[in-house]
Amino acid sequence: MSLSVAREPNCPHNHPNNHPNNHPHDRTRSLRRCVLALAVLCAAFVLFGSDPAPAEAHGGNFQPPPPPPPPPPPPPPPPPPPPNYKPGGGYVAPGLREPKDPTTPGPKTPTTPKIPDDPGGKPPTPGVPTPEFGTPTPPTTPETPPTQPTPPPAPPPSEGDTGPRAPATDPKTPTTPDPKTGAGSPPNGYQPSTGGGRTRGKTNAAAGGNTVESWQTWWRLHRWTYLPDRAEVLRRRAAQAGPVTGEDGPKRSETKAWEARRGMVSRSVAIPLLLRVLDPQTRSRQEALSAALIALAKVSGDPEHIELLMRYAQQRDGAPIVRESATLAVGLLRRSQAGLRFEAKDLDRARIDLDAILRDKKVPDRTRSFAALSLGMLADQPYAGPLGKDGLLVTRALWRHLEVQHAGEDLPVALMAAIGMQPPAGVPDGIREGLQSIVVGRRLFGRTWSDNLRSHALSARLRLGGQGWTHVMMRVLSDRRTPTAVRRAALLGLGARADDLSGEDRLMCAQAWGKAFKACRDPMSRGLAWIAVGRLLRAEMGAKRADVLFQTDLDERLLRAAEFGSVQERGFAALGLGIARSTATLTHKTVVPFRAEAERVLREGVSKRRGGDDLVAAYVVALGIARDRGAVSAIAATLEDRGRDPEMRGHAALALAQIGQPTARAMKAMQAALLDRRQIELRGQSALALGLIGGRRQAFVLGQQLKREGGSQYVRAYTAMALGRLGDLRNLPTIVGVAGNARMHDETRAIALAAVGLLCDPEETPSLSRLRHFANYPTRTPALNEALDIL
Repeated sequence: MSLSVAREPNCPHNHPNNHPNNHPHDRTRSLRRCVLALAVLCAAFVLFGSDPAPAEAHGGNFQPPPPPPPPPPPPPPPPPPPPNYKPGGGYVAPGLREPKDPTTPGPKTPTTPKIPDDPGGKPPTPGVPTPEFGTPTPPTTPETPPTQPTPPPAPPPSEGDTGPRAPATDPKTPTTPDPKTGAGSPPNGYQPSTGGGRTRGKTNAAAGGNTVESWQTWWRLHRWTYLPDRAEVLRRRAAQAGPVTGEDGPKRSETKAWEARRGMVSRSVAIPLLLRVLDPQTRSRQEALSAALIALAKVSGDPEHIELLMRYAQQRDGAPIVRESATLAVGLLRRSQAGLRFEAKDLDRARIDLDAILRDKKVPDRTRSFAALSLGMLADQPYAGPLGKDGLLVTRALWRHLEVQHAGEDLPVALMAAIGMQPPAGVPDGIREGLQSIVVGRRLFGRTWSDNLRSHALSARLRLGGQGWTHVMMRVLSDRRTPTAVRRAALLGLGARADDLSGEDRLMCAQAWGKAFKACRDPMSRGLAWIAVGRLLRAEMGAKRADVLFQTDLDERLLRAAEFGSVQERGFAALGLGIARSTATLTHKTVVPFRAEAERVLREGVSKRRGGDDLVAAYVVALGIARDRGAVSAIAATLEDRGRDPEMRGHAALALAQIGQPTARAMKAMQAALLDRRQIELRGQSALALGLIGGRRQAFVLGQQLKREGGSQYVRAYTAMALGRLGDLRNLPTIVGVAGNARMHDETRAIALAAVGLLCDPEETPSLSRLRHFANYPTRTPALNEALDIL
């Protein structure tokens, strides 16, 4: 699944010792040439660093290679004395505190409401669907769960336990990434790297590095929620260029004018290019086919293209990457605007074909998993028959597939994610109760469920919402026997659904949070708890309320954790503080001091360089989330400092793009970073930042960067994302030229095709973001991980 350039095999006749006309002098000259070539390669590596070879797949998806293993941890210090408790909050467990960290005040004990026990009972068996959706199978009656479940208590994790136990997977399922295919990601989650380049700045290995347990992984998956969307980028560009006048005479907004031009260039330029790539007579490589399928689904409005996608999805002799991409591309046919949606009858035919792929046991589980995810993404689209209203038949079909025990966890996780995306009105109560039974550890369908599957069942249950979901979430958080994977899913769900809570439920969740926090024994769970606090406070102040701040001490505890917390938690706490500060616009007497303290803590974290570069980068990202204009100078100074960690400088570039209106000095620093051949991560982040800022000059620079031959594929992927966010359709000829240039590498052409889909996608928020919103990323499976990383 790699797009790396293939090398010619070694030919024995090319070796000097095997040549028929070999001579001793020839051998000496050949040896000298080899030594000289080796010296040149070593010098080039020292001067320019190494470009990570990304494993590109599925529409321009790029996954940098995993980082080298961290150095062995130092011997644990002697246990410190119990912390002193003072009014103000900021509790840090003794085992997670560094010796140099100051002792912080302890928390006030919030009043935790008593959570009633979950009522037992047998979940109703879903009904049998009519033949209108696939071929019905006899329903399986779930086993009656015990009325008083007594799951065995989970043993407390050790001090170094930072994740759930490894799930029982199929022996055939790879557990380590294949360097050639990029498949087989570890079930516990994807571990992205820093993107290559030499790091001259100081890094903090104790903070977890860029692993699944670190704050960087959370930010990488959720950053599109906080980065400027395309409408904001267009508004920035309109502010620079003035109002736009359409052909019909009256002035229109930049967004409406862009939408009119998008439809025209998609029909005249983008779609013909993609169809040429997908034409079998063109004999395109599988990387280009994969990217073209994803892009076509994003930009097309023709029902005939649905049949084209399904033909590729049903090819049994095709490349796996092409078949998987075509299957997932069907889900990208969803449209938010009613005028752009496909007809219900065409979408129903696509759903039937996807269900046929799910039912075919000869199809690999990864392809079946993509079919399930596509059914989930199409859940909010029209249905033709009255029996299919609100996705009732689709939901029941997905649940039937979940009744069958599968060898690995790829397909069950995808099925649960798809059920969670269905319209709540079309999900029977029996399915909700069945998910809840899995969450609490009961036997269902005659078997027990692993901790990872229980966590994804909870994510699906929380996404569906409805009556009782807050009860399920708080019960999981408050029970000290809850497995780590399930508790993390509850914390992620609490943050994702904070805006949907009523004021009373928000206050109740905030009061129950203290008990849940005490049960978090590993740094990552505690970090996700601080993110949930930040989202709760943001939702509270966004609703023009201050009960959570007035009746609890969560704001004080979050401030102390971001300033004095353990090194493993401080990055998460800083992000939570930035999230809470991003909507602190109330004038309540409790909110104003919190806003001032949040600004002070985050600004001092950057200016005083609290912690290593890894932690300073978290403060920089938090300032960008908070849109703090008073921190522009400090962030710009971080970007300009060439002696600092290049990844932190890249975060500084993105933070400036979030805040908007960077100074001329900062713009010059970003453009210089884009051309720094030694810092791959910095160049990629700078390219994305330039795209988010908007403007004709930025569009021209990024267009030149994308078509530059011999450049980094990692930087090109970020440039493609930047061009898609920028929304400047004048770059489309440049992108099309790269995609059609036979001299370009295959991966470069694939990224250019992905850029076509990004640039012409009518969706303001990409459809794949529906997966990221409730992403239970600590327990991602290979298929879900692949879908989350698609451009």
